Amino acid sequence: MGHWELHKSEPVDASNSNEAQYLNKSHSIHVRTSDIVPPYNIKYFAKTFSIINPRALCIDQSGFSIWILDNHDHMFCWNNMEYDMEYMESSLIEGFTNYFFKPEDI
Repeated sequence: MGHWELHKSEPVDASNSNEAQYLNKSHSIHVRTSDIVPPYNIKYFAKTFSIINPRALCIDQSGFSIWILDNHDHMFCWNNMEYDMEYMESSLIEGFTNYFFKPEDI
């Protein structure tokens, strides 16, 4: 599968790669088409935070933040440095909007 590299508002198709990047000032995230989180972490998220059918969506460049969707596509963010899960919002678009533009809403 191909991906998009987004730099501010200008998309550039980079169809020969397995991951997509979005760069926004100090943020860099990678969307991967393969498994990015070990299965034991997914089981931990499900059991500890009662997230039904969690699936990793993307991970930041540092590897410390993982964005997760549940069975209803509610978005969560796992912070591996703080060992903390945050509820981002009830959809992918709203979750990323809050993360990048309205962090006070998280």
